[in-house]
Amino acid sequence: MNKSVVLGQLKQSDVINDVEEIEYKPEFLVVRFFYKFDEDELEAARDYADSETDGKVDEKSWYDDFYIPYLTDISVDEVRDTIEDMVEELNLAAEYISYEPERDDTAIELIAVFTDDGREFDIDQVLDSISI
Repeated sequence: MNKSVVLGQLKQSDVINDVEEIEYKPEFLVVRFFYKFDEDELEAARDYADSETDGKVDEKSWYDDFYIPYLTDISVDEVRDTIEDMVEELNLAAEYISYEPERDDTAIELIAVFTDDGREFDIDQVLDSISI
């Protein structure tokens, strides 16, 4: 696996921002990055939460049950498409996870692990090994 090619493609992506490599074993590339929501996505999440609650739930539920999950779904879908394209093009294996954003966040943090296709790994074990 050519790590510089993978990092270059991530950095050139329209949906991935603030790419940072995290040191791990030489045969793996562990990367932290962010998906930043644009104003249209934030507005759509607000509209969705409003339409699902009709003002009948408390603020915590509005955020936790509707707004945040909507934003998380958007980011995961966009990042999945980007990573799947890279995996196919570069003959890689990859897994990624997202961290739930806070109420006022305009971005979501994700971590991805890349390696050569055919190499098996468990992302949770990788993250435990590097104390994330």
